[in-house]
Amino acid sequence: MYRLNVSRENYDLAKAIDFSELQGKIKFDDMHNVIEVPEEDMKIFMVIISEEVDMKGLSEDQQEITSYGRKLYGLYDEVYALKCEQS
Repeated sequence: MYRLNVSRENYDLAKAIDFSELQGKIKFDDMHNVIEVPEEDMKIFMVIISEEVDMKGLSEDQQEITSYGRKLYGLYDEVYALKCEQS
């Protein structure tokens, strides 16, 4: 199990993403800004964040990253760094 203690901004951002594909396996600890992801689901968790960039984080012509997209990249980077620390 990965315990990802992310920044408050990234925590709130992650809570707004639809992770229903993981069927409730992701746990959010509001008190400590911790996201718990089972090890076997980490890859799909990160793919879902990446897909969120593709679907909602680009301009209409998909040539530029929006401010929301930059925030998503920040979330992805923080999750990746924490994953690497725990591996």
